[in-house]
Amino acid sequence: MTLFLVSVRSNEEAQIAVAAGADAVVVSRQRPDAFIPTVPTLIVDVAANLLTPAVDGPSIAIGEDASHGLVIIRETAPTEADLDAIVEAGRSGIMLAAAGRLVDTLGLAALDDIASRCRSRGLLVGFCGGLESPDISRLLTFKPDILLVGRALRVAHRSDAPLDPDAIALFRGLFPQPTATTRPAKTPAKTPAKTEERPRRRRDRIFVRDMVLEIDVGAYAEEFGRRQRVRFSIEAEIEAIDHPTRDMRDVVSYDLLTDTIRQVAGVGHVEFVETLAETIAARILGHPRIGAVHVTVEKLDLGAGVVGVDIWREAGG
Repeated sequence: MTLFLVSVRSNEEAQIAVAAGADAVVVSRQRPDAFIPTVPTLIVDVAANLLTPAVDGPSIAIGEDASHGLVIIRETAPTEADLDAIVEAGRSGIMLAAAGRLVDTLGLAALDDIASRCRSRGLLVGFCGGLESPDISRLLTFKPDILLVGRALRVAHRSDAPLDPDAIALFRGLFPQPTATTRPAKTPAKTPAKTEERPRRRRDRIFVRDMVLEIDVGAYAEEFGRRQRVRFSIEAEIEAIDHPTRDMRDVVSYDLLTDTIRQVAGVGHVEFVETLAETIAARILGHPRIGAVHVTVEKLDLGAGVVGVDIWREAGG
């Protein structure tokens, strides 16, 4: 579960945010100095002092009095030594922050890598810094524990404007909600009734076609150490909504497709285009609204023709 945190300036704004759907609020005056949980979760319980600024620079200095909570790291990616020090200090995790847009400052590939390295150490990871509604679905693919939103939840996206409850409700709808599981009641056995024909579901597709990147790929010795042009095309099948598109809650953005291509293509040398296609398909099918995906990966620099692979995969298949 990813928590939806809202940055507020007063107790009055906190009440507005909670009523509109925030999981928790951070009261920000001169600095984040108060944390108010609104739902009982393990993540909310990690600390009374949620955010503790760390010293900016090549290494992260942690205050001696820090005993829990998250270390806030601004404008830089933590090193392996930084994360080990945070674990050693007994902190619960990190909050990556940026004065501008975090997505632009560090890049999606770096955020994915940082989230993975935090999880491998049992650290929580949160993101904040200029987050807008299209960023939420992009960042949720990295399974962060916390997303903290500020200016985008204010009228006209102005930092000096009041909170906009409608904007908070819109963001709330972008976060997947936990589903309650109930044990089915036992019923006496009865003669099975005739199965009614199920109505056909309406389906839409989002796609990216002919996206070309230079990447490290190939199994032959001559292909190591030189980049090749590779073309990616993806079609993802989604279940259609039953009303006209109104806002980001109704959209599965094609950013999911282009982001996934860039992330998978940027991990280093990959021997087989089949590996690229399978990894891309698996990540895209992690989105709850996507039921099937068609991925084409083509190598363009091996001669007069084009070689590659086409795969089709379904969710749960």
